[in-house]
Amino acid sequence: MGINEQLIQQFEQSYYSYSNDVRAMLLDLSEEELINKLARDSKMSQMKMIIFWGEEMKKYYVSGKYAGVDIGMEVEAQNRYMAAYHFIDKASLKLSAGMKRIFVSEVEEA
Repeated sequence: MGINEQLIQQFEQSYYSYSNDVRAMLLDLSEEELINKLARDSKMSQMKMIIFWGEEMKKYYVSGKYAGVDIGMEVEAQNRYMAAYHFIDKASLKLSAGMKRIFVSEVEEA
């Protein structure tokens, strides 16, 4: 078992489990990229427990741009701001791009 697999398992024991698709993408990351991603996810998980405890999740459609190309996806979040964060986080992982290179243009309830 590689170091990335061990890091993911350790994270999942403490926070939550990733889907098989996300897990496969995480395993493709370098060790440094994975550690950064897991650190962001753990911090986000802790913030959710503190700030949004008891708040209902809603579905949002978030659109934006990456390298001049329109992108968008549906995400679940407690509010519009968290939806934008989840969009950037998921898009950066899927596109193997830095979070700073993704621009959010609109967030609307799905």
